[in-house]
Amino acid sequence: MRPVPCGRSPARAADIAEEHGFPLLAAHAAIPLGWAQAGQGEPEGGLATIERGLAALDRSGQRILAPFHRGLQAEVVLALDDPQTALALLDEALAESAARGGGFETPGLHHLRARALDALARDAQAQAAQQAAATVAREQSARAPDLTSPPP
Repeated sequence: MRPVPCGRSPARAADIAEEHGFPLLAAHAAIPLGWAQAGQGEPEGGLATIERGLAALDRSGQRILAPFHRGLQAEVVLALDDPQTALALLDEALAESAARGGGFETPGLHHLRARALDALARDAQAQAAQQAAATVAREQSARAPDLTSPPP
């Protein structure tokens, strides 16, 4: 994970949502807040924050951004050196994204999947996942994830 200079904005968004009775917005804010927390050197605490946000969204039945959120969770899990769990999260996220017709998060999910597979020494599958990330990004006219640099 790369350090994320986020200041207090995500925490403030969560606080305002809670204060004014918007629990779904608070749950949505918690997920990038946890990801940023992990990027600032607190991966265990960040993962706990993400999991609380995901649990609240799951309880509500809210699925908006679910594949993207699972990708953020998987990135933190990868940073905690658990590529097998990260891979399972990414496969779930990619399946949901595909069922919805794909989304902006798909290239990034494939890229993270390649990193998880690489960590598991599954080189051919990692290379295929990297290719999928580039292909989907090209199809979406999006910037492909940087597949040449080593993971942070």
